[in-house]
Amino acid sequence: MPDKSAPSAAAADSARVARERNVKARAALVRAVEEEIFRRLHIEDSGPPGRSMQARLLAEEATIRSRARDAFTAAGGTPADFRRMWPTVFRAACGRAS
Repeated sequence: MPDKSAPSAAAADSARVARERNVKARAALVRAVEEEIFRRLHIEDSGPPGRSMQARLLAEEATIRSRARDAFTAAGGTPADFRRMWPTVFRAACGRAS
């Protein structure tokens, strides 16, 4: 009698594909955030004098998030994974930018 607790080959392949897609989507997310932050670092500072880069990036988070979400989903990521990963990826990218 076959062992019903063992995953089928199709289920294992599906899980592998999902993991690969998630890795690719996370890489696209990180790349999109870093590129957007880099681009914004090289734009003339139009904000108030003395405004820190961190403050500027936080003020523009919605725009950066939207572009990053587009890149993430285009790479096969899911909205739920994006919501879970976004805060960590954004904070890390902001830390590297300052």
